[in-house]
Amino acid sequence: MNKTVFSTLCVAGLFTFFSTHCLAATPIEKANAFSGFYASLGLGSNLNSFSNKMSKLRYYGATLARSTDSNFPSSDIKSSASPMAFQAEGGWGKVFNQKYYYGGFAGLESANFSKEVNSSATLVYSPVSATSNNFTASNTFTLKQTTPSYVLGGKFGYLLSPKALLWAGLGLSQASFKLSATSSYVGTSTTGDSVSNHTSTTASFSESKELLGVSYAVGFEYHFLPRWNGFISDTFTSYNSMDLNGTTSVTVTASGAADQFAQVELNDSVSLFTQNIMLGATYQF
Repeated sequence: MNKTVFSTLCVAGLFTFFSTHCLAATPIEKANAFSGFYASLGLGSNLNSFSNKMSKLRYYGATLARSTDSNFPSSDIKSSASPMAFQAEGGWGKVFNQKYYYGGFAGLESANFSKEVNSSATLVYSPVSATSNNFTASNTFTLKQTTPSYVLGGKFGYLLSPKALLWAGLGLSQASFKLSATSSYVGTSTTGDSVSNHTSTTASFSESKELLGVSYAVGFEYHFLPRWNGFISDTFTSYNSMDLNGTTSVTVTASGAADQFAQVELNDSVSLFTQNIMLGATYQF
């Protein structure tokens, strides 16, 4: 089973468990346990994934005469566990008609997105006639979050009892990411009985960018002490895609020939997705 689906089912099960027990809680006179300004801290796990698509990897130059693009296969990096995530949030909310809740919040989540992917691709090009070639490019992609995620949004909820609140949230998230890529190749070219071994130095590319994402969340809060509420939440964030485009030079060494330079052109795009599952406490002012 996909880890994202499994974790979501687990959170849904916990919501159901707590909701069932809290419906039987002893009522209090006023449903004011969730009204007013609040501050909260949370700790939990973060599930990350990104979809990587290289549309072009091209080596060209004197050594790779009349080279053509090599299409790198797309890769989906499914939910991979990251270190523990930390969340701090502040906001304001109000209960109205004794059963309904609305509010707004601002907060930040720790930078916890870091993933490296290694893969290879066959370089295909049209050299001089009567020459056959067997070149393979080794590629590494690294995606890292370099700032915390800053979140702004709103919440809407329903009181299951005066002490129990079930809510859904919608917000915007902004964070900075760095996407890096390296590529190098090895291989042979054969003309008649002559075999030449080729190697290249490493081509490096990088791009840093602030990305905006849309966050969807569900949560459950329970009032257990004066001014204190406990909560569990599950937040999904989908960020804008990030592109990495560039051209650089590498040195190509071929047996029996002087070193030559080749140009390397890369076009790559990634789409990011995160899921945070948090447990924490809220203080009502």
